[in-house]
Amino acid sequence: MLCTDLSGAFDNASHARIIDALRRRRIPRIITNWIKSFLKDRRTTIKTAEGESALFTTEIGIPQGSPISPILFLFFIADLMDTANNDIQRVSTLGFVDDINILTYGYSTERNCKALEETHRKCQQWADQSGAKFALEKYEVIHFTRARSHNKEATIQVGQLRLEPKEYVRILGVQVDSKLN
Repeated sequence: MLCTDLSGAFDNASHARIIDALRRRRIPRIITNWIKSFLKDRRTTIKTAEGESALFTTEIGIPQGSPISPILFLFFIADLMDTANNDIQRVSTLGFVDDINILTYGYSTERNCKALEETHRKCQQWADQSGAKFALEKYEVIHFTRARSHNKEATIQVGQLRLEPKEYVRILGVQVDSKLN
C-alpha cells in the first residue's frame, strides 16, 4: 500500500474542476448552480505576524468549516480516485479528504511496487491537470504479508524519491502493521 497526502487540500481545490465534476456526475443543475454561486466571488485575507492583507478575490479553495466543504472536496478528487482504481492491475483506493491510500495485491512485492508506481504516475498527471499537489514528504509504503518468501524490502520509486517500506502505518488514526496483526 502506498499512503499519499494532498497538500493544502481544501486551499487548492479548483472551483472550475468542482463544477465540472458535479456536471459530469449528473448532479442536478439546480444544485450545481447553487454550489457555483456558493463558490463565486469568494474573498479572503492573509494574516501574518506583520499584520493582515487587504481582502482579495480567490478563484480556488473551498471554505473550511462549512458543512458542504468535505462533500465538495470529494467531488474534486473523484477523478483521482477513478484514475487510481484499476481492476485489471488489482489496484484500489481508500481515501479520506487529503489522505489517499493506494492498495494493490499480487504474487510478488516487486509486481505490487510496479503497479503502485504506475498508478502514482497517473495520479500525478491528475494533480498536474487539476492544480493539486502531493506532499511527497508524507508518503509511506507498507507491504502486507505473512509469507516469508516475499521481498518485504522492495522499494517504490516516486519521481526522485525512493520509498523504503515501513513496518506499520497509521490510517485514519489506526495503526496497521505489515503482518496484519
